[in-house]
Amino acid sequence: MSEISYFAIDCFYESNETTCCCVHFLDTRDRLPVWVDVQRFAGIAKPYKSGEFFRTELPFLMKILRRFWNADSIAMIDGYVWLRDRKPGLGAYLFEALGSVGAIIGVAKNEFVGSEARKVIRGKSSKPLFVSSIGIEEEEASNLLLRMSGNYRIPTMLKLADAGSRLGVEFDWHSWLRNTE
Repeated sequence: MSEISYFAIDCFYESNETTCCCVHFLDTRDRLPVWVDVQRFAGIAKPYKSGEFFRTELPFLMKILRRFWNADSIAMIDGYVWLRDRKPGLGAYLFEALGSVGAIIGVAKNEFVGSEARKVIRGKSSKPLFVSSIGIEEEEASNLLLRMSGNYRIPTMLKLADAGSRLGVEFDWHSWLRNTE
């Protein structure tokens, strides 16, 4: 039996480029990643349009994830898998693009009105995260999120992916983690 590989992945867009950060870890309780991969890509995808976020990030997520993806992979993304009325969101499109194997967990910070995402409260926060998934039951996805390292609303590995995408290829994640403890 293969070991599950977890990936927290996020993208950030600037004028003419997109930076993606992929954080690989082996257990949701891990405080340190196995590795962090930050890549900069020329261009940006189509501008954001409500309900069509997948058009903005999907091409870049595929470029960074496809090299590592297999049936024992679980990716956590900043966004939704399902929108209202089970309309596919970024996570569902990513799952399909990756061959419909593994699992995608969407972790959104803001509510998408009409979505049936599960509300998850972490740490001492009173503000929920909104969890949706494909390839894994939402209850199990929510429990994974609750077990993740970090004392605050956003788990450390997800914060690390966000920071890496914003800070770019020169990102020193070792220092970043030391300064956030």
